[in-house]
Amino acid sequence: MDPAAALVSSNARTGVSRAHKRRLRLLVASQVTVAVVLLIGGGLVLRSFESPQGMQDGQAGPLALAPAVRDRVRAFDATIGTLRIDPARLLR
Repeated sequence: MDPAAALVSSNARTGVSRAHKRRLRLLVASQVTVAVVLLIGGGLVLRSFESPQGMQDGQAGPLALAPAVRDRVRAFDATIGTLRIDPARLLR
């Protein structure tokens, strides 16, 4: 028997359908996708652990904005205080 003919005929005898092959390809593709997503996620986690080590002590980073934010909150509170309406004045 010819080996090439045996290989071609063996595919029909094993019962592997096109739908089954398609499902296997889809499974492999989804596994590769999940692996890539996990690798990217792991890289981002490692990068986030390295970031704080490079920061300086003191008011570096987001803490440097605290005085400016505090001043804006005080200004907002002062503005709201002038806009408050006295309920007794409305009932006259």
